[in-house]
Amino acid sequence: MTQKKHNILALDSATKICSVALRNSENNVLVKKEKGLGIHSELLFVFIDEVLNEAGLTIDDLVGVVVTAGPGSYTGLRIAASAVKGLLFNRSVPLYGVNTLLYFAASAMQKDPELTRIHAVIDARRVHLYHQLFTVKNNELHPLTDVAIRKIDELHDYMEKGDGLIGTGIHRIPVDNIADIKILDDESIQASVLIDLYDQREKYLLVDESSKLIQQVIPEEFNPHYYNKSEPQVSKK
Repeated sequence: MTQKKHNILALDSATKICSVALRNSENNVLVKKEKGLGIHSELLFVFIDEVLNEAGLTIDDLVGVVVTAGPGSYTGLRIAASAVKGLLFNRSVPLYGVNTLLYFAASAMQKDPELTRIHAVIDARRVHLYHQLFTVKNNELHPLTDVAIRKIDELHDYMEKGDGLIGTGIHRIPVDNIADIKILDDESIQASVLIDLYDQREKYLLVDESSKLIQQVIPEEFNPHYYNKSEPQVSKK
């Protein structure tokens, strides 16, 4: 009989990155990842089938599914939401939604454990980026700001020498504004980090709705957080 204890499926389709990871009962992790515009509708489901088949598992063998819950691409987030609703329909497998920027920051923390402050960003429309600043204490991430849509030329107001910066759209930030910042490109981002966050979910599974770091959600009621400009935003340090 398959031991289900560690079987976790993780899905990321919030940006141009499409990544799926699966950990099996032997703690082996399979990862599929591709980057490109408009690839999620095709590759997300292909990657899910591939990792399940390679591991010899079905959805019913899982003890949890983790998915990026926003901010990010509207289309990408909707595709993942539809996918998990279909996969988990009429099943008792728990679903967890993870703040995409927490996931990016966790990727940076793994890549460079010396970082004490991490800026996570996602490319947005026009002259804006989604942004959230985290501090690292005892190998845990703590948000210093809420998710906000910021103008690119305002980001330098939040940055200090030696901070880390990870995400998408970094190429749009003027070089002078990030000259003393440690840049981690999006190659550091893959869905296996979502599995690590699942293991630490009790640290981040906050009751406070406004935090939206990690939340357990009912699959059929899952709706990503798009963080449009009507949502509250916290400014400055």
